Amino acid sequence: DNYSCFSRKYRVFTVLLVLMTILNLTAIVPHDRSASARSTESDVIKQNHEIRQDLAEGLLETNGDHDETNLSGEAQESFDGASGDNDIVAKLENHQQIMLQLQNDFVTMHEAQQSIHQQQQQFLENFQSQQKQQQPDGGNYGKPQVIGTYEQISLTSLPLSIEEKMNGFKDVWERMDESMDLPVLWTVAKAGGNANYLIHDVLLFCYKSVMASSMGVLEGHGQDTELGIVEIGSHKYVNVDVSSLEGLSRAVYMGFGQSGIADVMTTRYMIEANSLFLEDQHRGRVFAMFRHPVDRAVQNYLHHKAMYGNNPQSDWSQMTLLDFAQSNYIENNAITRYLSSSLYESINDQHLSVAKEIVRRKVLVGLYANMEESMERVEKFFHLKYRFDSNEQEDCRKKLMNQGANEIQNLQPLEKEVYDVIAKKNIFDINLYSYVEELFVEQGQFFATIPNGYRFEGVKSDTVSH
Repeated sequence: DNYSCFSRKYRVFTVLLVLMTILNLTAIVPHDRSASARSTESDVIKQNHEIRQDLAEGLLETNGDHDETNLSGEAQESFDGASGDNDIVAKLENHQQIMLQLQNDFVTMHEAQQSIHQQQQQFLENFQSQQKQQQPDGGNYGKPQVIGTYEQISLTSLPLSIEEKMNGFKDVWERMDESMDLPVLWTVAKAGGNANYLIHDVLLFCYKSVMASSMGVLEGHGQDTELGIVEIGSHKYVNVDVSSLEGLSRAVYMGFGQSGIADVMTTRYMIEANSLFLEDQHRGRVFAMFRHPVDRAVQNYLHHKAMYGNNPQSDWSQMTLLDFAQSNYIENNAITRYLSSSLYESINDQHLSVAKEIVRRKVLVGLYANMEESMERVEKFFHLKYRFDSNEQEDCRKKLMNQGANEIQNLQPLEKEVYDVIAKKNIFDINLYSYVEELFVEQGQFFATIPNGYRFEGVKSDTVSH
């Protein structure tokens, strides 16, 4: 009796142990897998399910036997008398065969899971290799070489890959399609200081471009229910506000990105503006002006000092540049943070690599320190030519460009202590700016065969004085 009871308990314990082992094995199946791996794994899971079902039924039967044999002493004696020692030995041998078969099944399942893992590893290695070897269509510009100042990272390692958050914008080496592409002046973090405003003003005032900015919703046009062009102060704007997140949402709803009615748009929210260009073949073409982060910080200080310094109640009234550099008012790697979607947390070299890759692929870069050449490139890249009074347009352009040149010349050298404090707080943006300077040289190949003065093409020589 004791042996029979022990045998049944042993069988129950063995079945439970087997069941737990199976569950543990199936729990380690990786979640990332290829289509072929998913198919193989599906068969293994189905097999596991069938085994678990058989074991469960066997467990129920065993428990049923255990309950039956404990109904009464007479039933137990009857069972033992009928079975005998031979029946006990036969049952043990039968269970040993079942256990051996289960062990073989486990080996098969383990080998299948190892095969799945190997397929996944091979798939990942092939995918990464394709990412490195893939060469985008260079159009007529030709893709610039990758500058070896940073380690390129796999796009799949990003929280939100560049392909997903920037697929509304063409790569910079793709040729401009005037019928489908919209120039987008990116002004995030005042990356180019007043250069952004100068470029904006040249395009608006001198080229008389239809502008999408923050101006088009003035005079009550923010309540318009249909997209259109409005005239405000003798200049033409689209009746949307693409300078705010709320305004961008309204612009998406009104179908601005697919309308083709603007000549250029300007926004600080480049990444968020990606949603404007997801419905059809219209795409954005980003360009931006960059300035050294230390110079940008000084200009930011001078701007706020002029705005608020005369107010005795303001923090700015007695604030020196060193005070500003040591305060929380100063930027902290603003551009790197924005491009890597890491505005508040700590950042590292990987965030910098993300920022560099976005600029490399998506942005036609200009330098505030080289305004004239930068403006020439914008005109060539976007096929801008004088179409009205060329003399008036050129005078307008010269006047605005000279303002930028004068501001650069008026910059004063900084004390080393001030420079070091500002630089320490913007070390990633300084690294990014150095990379932009290299890109500026690299992108020069786009315009190697186009002479300066492209804006005068088609204008009669006797009508222009330049």
